[in-house]
Amino acid sequence: MMNPSSEGERVSLRLSIRNVSRNFKTLRALRDVSLDVEAGQVHVLLGHNGAGKTTLIRIILGLIRPTSGSVSLFGEDPWRNRSRRGMRQRLGVLFEPDALYEDISAWENLEFFARIYRLELAKWEEETKQLMEQVGLYDRRHERVVKWSAGMKRKLAILRALQHQPEFVLLDEPTAGLDVQSRGRVRDAIQHFRRRQTTFLIASQDLSEVQRLATHVTLLREGRSLYSGTLAGFYRAARLRRFHGSVDDVRNLLRNLPPGVELVREESDLLGAAVVLRINREVDPETIRPVGLAETPVLMEDIYLELDR
Repeated sequence: MMNPSSEGERVSLRLSIRNVSRNFKTLRALRDVSLDVEAGQVHVLLGHNGAGKTTLIRIILGLIRPTSGSVSLFGEDPWRNRSRRGMRQRLGVLFEPDALYEDISAWENLEFFARIYRLELAKWEEETKQLMEQVGLYDRRHERVVKWSAGMKRKLAILRALQHQPEFVLLDEPTAGLDVQSRGRVRDAIQHFRRRQTTFLIASQDLSEVQRLATHVTLLREGRSLYSGTLAGFYRAARLRRFHGSVDDVRNLLRNLPPGVELVREESDLLGAAVVLRINREVDPETIRPVGLAETPVLMEDIYLELDR
């Protein structure tokens, strides 16, 4: 498991997880997971269904207790302080079920939760109007939610999690089931709040969430952390490089692969050919400079599959 170096508690640290495991009878849902989330980060928990993402979020929120390990949220143990209003006020949360009141309007849904959070309604109305316009919901704000599509409901649920301007937002599969345009609008809303220094932890199996939003990534597989750190480090960790050029130059490279370099995949297109190479740990990736070939970005999917294999 690859994790960033431990530097102790920092003032900007919103979340610190150390060696957390969680067992459900014979199932080990999490196994010795550690990660940090600092202020202003968009940290994506990446993994397929069953990887342990939702279980970890429930532990962070104090809804279930870890079998072992420790969690510090805003410097406190969320299990011991799970009923404290102050901690909940600083959080925004979205689980995969939308949990909306479908027999009332979208605006009434948001206003109901605004009153729970005791927001100043005049200011809330102005900011909510802007948010609903940003995600394309404002013109239909007075419709009952039961009439809405799954994608519209999802966007409304995300606004509900963000509307009290929490310091730290936890989103579980925020763009699942949304069309391309709706996903873009949701990501714009996340970026809008990030510019306000809101911190995000996003559980997702969508690689585009990493590519378009993440500053940091934790990759989970079967409850284990395979990587946790910066997005740049995530790209480096796979030790893959991709080169593009003429078919002849690519064939020449494949005939003369240096020791410690393996072929992952060969590709072809209208402009020539490309190869994805795996660089073993004994070899410095920067020493691989094939003649006549240009280096091009490795696909996020290749990185994910390489680290997850």
